[in-house]
Formats: sequence, structure tokens, C-alpha cells
Amino acid sequence: TMAAPVKLNEVFKIQSMGIRPDCITFANCTMESEKFITVREQNGEQVTIHTIDLLSPQRSEKRPIAADAALMNPVARILALRAGQQIQVYNIELKTKMKQTVMTDAVSQATPKLCLFVR
Repeated sequence: TMAAPVKLNEVFKIQSMGIRPDCITFANCTMESEKFITVREQNGEQVTIHTIDLLSPQRSEKRPIAADAALMNPVARILALRAGQQIQVYNIELKTKMKQTVMTDAVSQATPKLCLFVR
């Protein structure tokens, strides 16, 4: 028999972080590396962004943030947020806003480049 082409290792269940199962979808979750997952959870008008540290789940955080999408930098604890055409980038460890811009065209999805343009 052939060896499996990909080896999977379950680190933990996202639901164990207190995230509702209906929010664990491709539209609400991003995973840009083996380090972080972000989940956008909406309950009525309240939006919460969960940043899950896969290497240290106890360092995971959740914040009430009105954003349409969130994306973690694959290298550093830097979070990019999109709300409509506005994009903001935050350093989570320093608790500072690094960059902010308003796009002239509609932004349909977040990409890794949103986080990587800050170096």
C-alpha cells in the first residue's frame, strides 16, 4: 500500500474555543499558515474576531471587532481587518495600529498580501 500524501494531525477542535459550529465555515475562517486561524463570529449585530494560535492555544484571543474579514500574518502577531473598503493592520503584541487605508475599488476577499505589506 502507498503512504498517505498528506499527514494530518488534529491539534484541537475549534469548537472547544467557544466558537459556534455554524461560524466554522470557509466564509468566516482563514488559515494562512500552520500558526494561526482567524474566525469571524457574528451573533445578531455583535461581531467577534477570534485569533487562534495553533502553537499555543492558550494564547488565543477574541475581540469585539466590526469587521467583514480578518487575516493573521503568517510570521508575526499582526492582524489585518477589512470592513467594507477600509483595511486596518494591527500589531497584536504591541496593541498598536500599524497601517490604515481605504481602497478605491471593492475588496472581495482578504489575501496574505494584506498582512505582508507591513514589514
